[in-house]
Amino acid sequence: LAPLVEEAIYRGLVVPALREAFPTWGVIVSSSVIFYALHLAYGRPWWMLHYLLAGAILSWSFLRTGKVWVPIVLHSLGNILMGLDDLLLLIAPDLVHRILFR
Repeated sequence: LAPLVEEAIYRGLVVPALREAFPTWGVIVSSSVIFYALHLAYGRPWWMLHYLLAGAILSWSFLRTGKVWVPIVLHSLGNILMGLDDLLLLIAPDLVHRILFR
């Protein structure tokens, strides 16, 4: 549900509001900082800077298409990949170690 809720709020409401005050690059930068801060508030460590990139991509996709379902799908796919990564670490930690530290 996180992609639905977050994208409805941040891309559906926040990005259009930012669009009134900033040029496109400013919207993308500011909304990605907000997305990063949101995930810090969820308890994620500060060094997980990929949330800045994800926020930029999600905002860009919304600005480019004008459709909120596009960032919802992208956000969902990102969450699925993170879940698969966590699952792989749980079921095959030795394989992950061999791949990364070979």
